[in-house]
Amino acid sequence: MKKFLALLLTLAMALSLAACGGSGGGNDGGSSAPADGEQQQAEPADSGSSDGGDESYNISVILKTTASEYWGYVVAGANAYQKDHPNVTVTVKGATSETAYDEQLNMIETDMNNGDIDGYVIAPLQADMVANMIAGQTKPIVAVDTDIDAPEVLSFVGTGNEAAGKLGG
Repeated sequence: MKKFLALLLTLAMALSLAACGGSGGGNDGGSSAPADGEQQQAEPADSGSSDGGDESYNISVILKTTASEYWGYVVAGANAYQKDHPNVTVTVKGATSETAYDEQLNMIETDMNNGDIDGYVIAPLQADMVANMIAGQTKPIVAVDTDIDAPEVLSFVGTGNEAAGKLGG
């Protein structure tokens, strides 16, 4: 379990670092994000050694949206993580916009009922609603960008805007 949690946290940190990265010279003008509301699953990487051992994992990454440049970087980070870890399948999806609350909640509910998923990375649009939905979930959950106040969430990856504001003030 500790190894899996480390894997999930590493993925979440890779996602946040990809989102924080600048617009490097590797952009060919195309978008790495899927069309609005679509899910994107990275192509499986060729076999090779990985840090996660022989076990395979299916991780669901549910973002606020995949229709913005910021979240496009997060999608790229998830795809890069999967490429570097052939034993991990990462499925990335997001709502069509950051105001499509019901759409994201439906995605979360569907994935929570999918027995094939081993862990979740969630960037909630409505953290309080998501907290209610994940109540009792035993699979690992990591919150990204917005914290979810629920005991089921093992970790939060993001900035502390309130603490940063106090330091800036």
